[in-house]
Amino acid sequence: GYSDNVKHTGTGCYNLPYDLKDDLNGLKIWTHNSVVPPTPSPPILADCKVTTYRDANCRGGSIRTYTSNSATGKEYTWYSSDQENEPVSAEIEGNCDSVEFYDEDASLPHSGYSDNVKHTSNGCKNFPWDLADDLGGIKIIAGSVEMPPPTPTPTGLSPTPPSPPPPPPPSCTVITYSNDGCTGAEIRRYTTTGTYEWKWEGGNQENNPDSALISGSCVQVEFYDEDHNFAGYGDNIKHSSTGCKNLAWDLEDDLGGIKIWAR
Repeated sequence: GYSDNVKHTGTGCYNLPYDLKDDLNGLKIWTHNSVVPPTPSPPILADCKVTTYRDANCRGGSIRTYTSNSATGKEYTWYSSDQENEPVSAEIEGNCDSVEFYDEDASLPHSGYSDNVKHTSNGCKNFPWDLADDLGGIKIIAGSVEMPPPTPTPTGLSPTPPSPPPPPPPSCTVITYSNDGCTGAEIRRYTTTGTYEWKWEGGNQENNPDSALISGSCVQVEFYDEDHNFAGYGDNIKHSSTGCKNLAWDLEDDLGGIKIWAR
């Protein structure tokens, strides 16, 4: 407040008057009472989900489920295993912009390879012949649907815990093996949550099975004799209990189909 002091209310460069030059004894600064707003967090996108299946039309039991909520895409790649050698179809669901299925024939499976297949719609997708049982990877790009912001909890109250997810539906699984006693090589796995029938002609599904392991919530499993290959044929074998079952002599290496009833 001394009369020879000098005040400035603006910003910029100021030359000191002659009686302050080389004779400055102090400074007092008043700042504006302004608050810089916090930078908002980027929105969280809803998930896109892809599940691969062993048979066409998203049947025959699921193999693996992959998810992404990235607008730039999340990539999954692998080498061999059931992820590559068993998928025949895939179910696309949720908030999806696009899903690209990689052909394993590329020296290193990658996005943009000419034999890849890309889908921009949801639903069950059957793979073309050169992707079936030969899948090298998946790239999932999420759509634009955002997750709703969390509801703030009033002061002094504990947040309500989320409801537990519903239990998965009961399923029945049958795995065929190349030797008696459910030993040797695993040939194929069949799973359903309802009633489902698999039939085939030739191949290792018919010519290699000697036994089968039944597990899960099963009402009945019927093994078809290849000679006529339909439910209820007199030479078929039915089982209503779980466990390892050796196939009868006329079904060994001559299995035409399986029908499963799950509980």
